[in-house]
Amino acid sequence: MKLGKTKLKRMLSEETGIPPQDIADFGKYEYYGNKEQLSVGGHTLTAANGVIKLHSPFVCDDRVVYRSCEIKRAPTNEAATSGRTGN
Repeated sequence: MKLGKTKLKRMLSEETGIPPQDIADFGKYEYYGNKEQLSVGGHTLTAANGVIKLHSPFVCDDRVVYRSCEIKRAPTNEAATSGRTGN
């Protein structure tokens, strides 16, 4: 399941509110076989084995902790997106 840099950039922007242009300018995209990762600032979006997780910093008193949450997304219909017909 390779999502690609553009989809990850859009998802990270929607979840964090960071403008897409800032993610394009300052983000770091990495792809390792079955794992994709997009990082900007302290936020990291990771997609691996069909699971998408967002790791974000959270200030708690005088320390910073990282919280992770799984992002739910609608499954795509591969036949509809592949450009092929049923014939």
